[in-house]
Amino acid sequence: MVESQVKEFGSVAGVAAEVEVRGNERELSMAASTCLYRVTQEALANVFKHAEASEVKVILEFFADDVSLEVRADGEGFDSETATPGNGLRNMRQRAEEPGGSFSLESTPGQGSCVKIRVPS
Repeated sequence: MVESQVKEFGSVAGVAAEVEVRGNERELSMAASTCLYRVTQEALANVFKHAEASEVKVILEFFADDVSLEVRADGEGFDSETATPGNGLRNMRQRAEEPGGSFSLESTPGQGSCVKIRVPS
């Protein structure tokens, strides 16, 4: 599911996009699958709209009781300490926290951004 989203994004956006899966891939709960799908969708939309990225890497990692997702993009980045979060960032945080997960954002002007979530599987 995430793999097909990233592949389509790369084709449509003209950005080098790669997925790396770590751990033992397995069936996830509906809540975890939906969360991963929606957060990936929103993160890639933000990259398309704002980042002016040339490269995106998505890392999906399976752990015993949860799963993590990182969406890293080179490009403009921004000061995450002073920026006012838009609807996309708020939606990603809400989607990750709703099933008991976590959300974080790292970004530096001129160095790109990384959205990370971890949710129960």
